[in-house]
Order: sequence, then structure tokens, then C-alpha cells
Amino acid sequence: MDLVLPGSLGLGQKMKRFGISPFPSGSLFLLVGLLVLGTLSFDRPVWAQSSQSHIEAIEIEGNQHIEDLAILGKLSIKPGDSFTQESIREQIQLIYGMGFFEEVEVSTEVRANGVLVVFRVKEKPFTIEVVFDGNDELSDDKLNEKNTIKNQVFLDKEQVKVSVENFRSLYHDKGFYHAQIIPITDMVENNQVRLTFYIEEGSQAHIRTIVFEGRNVVQKKELISFMANREYSWPWSIFSDAGILHRDELPNDVERIKEVYLNKGYLDVQVGMPRMDLDEKKEWFTLVFPIVEGEPYVVSQIEYTGNTLFSDAELREGLIIEPGEVFQRAKIRDEITRLTDLYGSRGYAFAEANPSVEPDPPSRSTRIGFSIEEGEMVRIRDIRITGNNKTRDNVIRRELRVDERDMIDSPAIKRSFERLNNLNFFETVEILPKQIAPGEVDLDVKVKEKPTGSFSIGGGFSTLDQFTLIA
Repeated sequence: MDLVLPGSLGLGQKMKRFGISPFPSGSLFLLVGLLVLGTLSFDRPVWAQSSQSHIEAIEIEGNQHIEDLAILGKLSIKPGDSFTQESIREQIQLIYGMGFFEEVEVSTEVRANGVLVVFRVKEKPFTIEVVFDGNDELSDDKLNEKNTIKNQVFLDKEQVKVSVENFRSLYHDKGFYHAQIIPITDMVENNQVRLTFYIEEGSQAHIRTIVFEGRNVVQKKELISFMANREYSWPWSIFSDAGILHRDELPNDVERIKEVYLNKGYLDVQVGMPRMDLDEKKEWFTLVFPIVEGEPYVVSQIEYTGNTLFSDAELREGLIIEPGEVFQRAKIRDEITRLTDLYGSRGYAFAEANPSVEPDPPSRSTRIGFSIEEGEMVRIRDIRITGNNKTRDNVIRRELRVDERDMIDSPAIKRSFERLNNLNFFETVEILPKQIAPGEVDLDVKVKEKPTGSFSIGGGFSTLDQFTLIA
């Protein structure tokens, strides 16, 4: 492998500096840099004369992949310079600083016109391939994300150690605390090696027990039922991931536990990140979630602001949340859906109901407010149907409960979605608006047809505050 020369001097200048003939036209040189310490040896008789000696020539020996000129270009001495111990030591450090060599030695020969200085180098092995053997739980791609050793570079033993520790950390994060990683190099040819990381993953640690410190009012079983992390249970864990520690889900589990309490009125609940206790054999976890429950709150009043299309009394018809009942956050979401559907039935498809919760700790009650942003009425300019290769447009249109020039009606859009989905012709159904002017949208109905002869039941719907329906 040829190397590009470093430094500020041009190629021709550096060749003349060391008395080297120019390379043939078309030669290419590439430079790479690493750092390793090494050994130093001198011809002692020369040192006795060094104060009056000059360097006659400099030669490089032992290099296989790195060109002479690349090494010489790193030196700060040249023929004709004074020969001193300090300058030679400096050159050795400069050569090591290139990062390509694991050994650098110096020999000298006294000549009539000065001293011949020979730097004898031993290159580090050149890595031509990095492979993994024995990894089942972690893919090669996942391991390579933390691998500091790449193909086509000189092997750095310190970086190999870093990679091993990185891989071990990845396995620990997955619960494989007994994972063993052994790096082995195989010489291929010409000081080129293949680096193999042999991996013995060992057994995975599981969650034996989940503890909720401070839990009094909610059953443990109920809390766990909402969590991604579950306790190991024979034999059910054989057929599921129950008992496997999902570290990335722990913050979400904290929020899920909070949600259970918030739906029971505990507005002041605090749930901390769990402590993970691992037994001495590193086989079983105990997860400990700290909880401060607080006291339950009741709803004192419900207020609306920003509403002009509907009166407060009209908005309260069908109200999901009642004053005097225990606060439940899930009911707030249901109330938002009810209000946006109500506005959507009058053509206000983009109306928003923004909730606010104002607790009063002394009375253990809370006020709930809904700030309404009504927006403007939206009319359908055009309905465009795509994705139907076998199903005719008119078959789809007759299932729609809206038409061109109609005002948007969110309940009608929902019914259209359900009717199309119930045809069982399509894998997916999407009803998407595209605003083309103030108060006007085109309605895109996108379907994906099922293969002939297939049958399935499924679907989904998201409320019109996002104005998207997808099955």
C-alpha cells in the first residue's frame, strides 16, 4: 500500500532533500497515523564522535507497506545536519508518532564524509478483515457500531482492548453478564492479519422480582400488567419475553406506572427510575421502583373558554367527566375526542381542545379547563382515490359518507373509514386531507388491496384532531 506524504514540502522537494530519485509517474501514496511507544538502540562508538559528526545519509529498513519517503517525510533531520543523540531520539518519537510501527531501532555507520543513520522499523500487523464468531444475541452490525478496529488499518492492540470492553458493555446491557470476548489474530500473508472476536455469550440474567416501594393503594398485579418489563414465570417465559430486562423500556415503565395512579386521582404521584439489584451469581435481577403516592383528587368544576359555535351548555351535553368524581386522566383524552368530533360534525375539522388541570392541594380537588380553538369551517373540494388496481372507484365512493363540496364531517369520515375497512378488500385504508386553500381541502383516499384469496380482520382509527384515518 503506497502512502501520500505529509507536511508542507512538495513531493519533488522532499525527494531532493533526502537524495532520492523521483517515483515513476502515476505512483500514489496514502498516509495514516497512530501512536505507540517503542525501543531505541544506538551504535555507541558514534556517540563519542557525534559532537563533530554530520549525517551523510539516512536509510529506512524493514518497512513493507509504508513507503520510505513517507517515513523520511516525517523526520526533522536531513543529510548534512549535525549528528546528535537528542536529534536521533526525537526522530524515533516522530516515527512512532505515525502509528504504523511497533518497533523502531537505530543503527549507525561511520563513513569518511559523515554518519550513515539507518532506522530499522517493524510494522504493526495490517488488519485486512474483522469478523465475529459466536454472537447470536447481538448482530455483527450492532457490534460494529462499537468496534474501534476497522478493516484495512494497522492493528492497534490498545484499541482492541477498547473494542472488547465496548462489546462487553453491550452484552451487559442485554443481561449477558457472563459474556466472554476473546480477540485472536490470524496471520494471512505479508504481515496481514484477520482479527476474530470469539464470543461466548453465556446465559442471560432475568427479572426475578419487581418491587414497588411505597405502594399501598394499587395492586402489584395491576401495575405490572401495564409494564413492558415483567417477572420471570415458568413455564410462560419460555413462550414470551417475560423476565427479560428491557433497559430502554424502563423510563416508559415509570410513565406507565404514573398513568395508573393518575387514572385513580393521584395527581401528586412520584415514581422514580428503578434500582436494579443483581444477585451474586449475576443471574437474577430485582427491580425496585420507588413510589410516593400522595392523595387522590376529585374534580371540582369543568370550564370552557374560546367556544363561540357552541354554548357551554351544548358542550356539556354528553360530558364524560362529572364534577365530584375522582380525577382520571384517561377521561380527559376521551373528552378531547368528544369535543373535536362535535366540532368536526359542523365542518370544523381542525378544531382543538387544549386541557388544563389546576389542582388545589388543601381541598384535594382540581379544576379542569378546556381552551377551544375552533379554527374555520373546511369544505371538501375534491376526493381522490389511489391504490385501487382491481376495485373500481365507484365501489369505494359509494362507501364514503362525504362528497365533494360537503363540509368536513368527522363522524361521517369515521363511518366512511369503517365501511371501507369492512369491505375486506384492502390491507390498509387511509383518509388524508391536503389543504389547498383556506377553508378547502382535497381528501385523499389511499387503499392497498389484498392479494386475491386472502382474508384478515383488522383496522385502526385516529381522531380527527390529527385528521388521519389509517387501517
